[in-house]
Amino acid sequence: MSLVRVYPIHERACTVQLEKPICLETFQVIEAIHQLLLKKFEKEISESILSYNSATFFLHQENQLAHCCEQFQVLTSALLENKSSIEKKPREIIKIPVCYHTKYAPDLEAVICQLQQSEAEIIALHSQRSYQVYTIGFVPGFPYMGEVHAALQLPRKKIPVPRVAPGSVAIAGQQTGIYPIEVAGGWHIIGRTPLKLFDKSREKPCLLEAGDQVEFYQITLEEFENWNEPTYP
Repeated sequence: MSLVRVYPIHERACTVQLEKPICLETFQVIEAIHQLLLKKFEKEISESILSYNSATFFLHQENQLAHCCEQFQVLTSALLENKSSIEKKPREIIKIPVCYHTKYAPDLEAVICQLQQSEAEIIALHSQRSYQVYTIGFVPGFPYMGEVHAALQLPRKKIPVPRVAPGSVAIAGQQTGIYPIEVAGGWHIIGRTPLKLFDKSREKPCLLEAGDQVEFYQITLEEFENWNEPTYP
């Protein structure tokens, strides 16, 4: 079986997917493939989306699809045969402030009970590690990040709540995320950030993107409520 699949999903789009488990190593490989194809096919590609173990490319013209699919397969297969050529470039860590006060963490007490950890332990487990942003969805700006500490892992809620406040920091399974807008959600809310994850008036609407490295740090209730967000381009 090939280690990589390239297949069309639209008249002007195709996906490159690795036949590997979803993990940090897999993401680093697909990120390298993504960068390689963007560089080699700069004129043909109009847009791209990077995710856990795949990258989707949108093309300018329909008549480019068959050729690009063929060449994507050749290039990615060659890259996978020579993994030593894959550069793992260090990323600047983006620091995200989080208020873990129960006023903005409606599920924190329930998480404490379910995991049999203290509030301080929950906060430490969540904030004292770096996270990889694997992809952005299910609404604009929502970062899927991993992996959370094994002692902090919980399944999604059985019944989602109809309204989650913007900036809510949440956990589910092996992942953590931040709700950028008010929306229904089934993750466990353990804090809130004063930062805007999505702002369509910015040149770069989404604060985070796939490939970013994130660390959370705790701020007090007073700091949260008096926060002046810096201006982002």
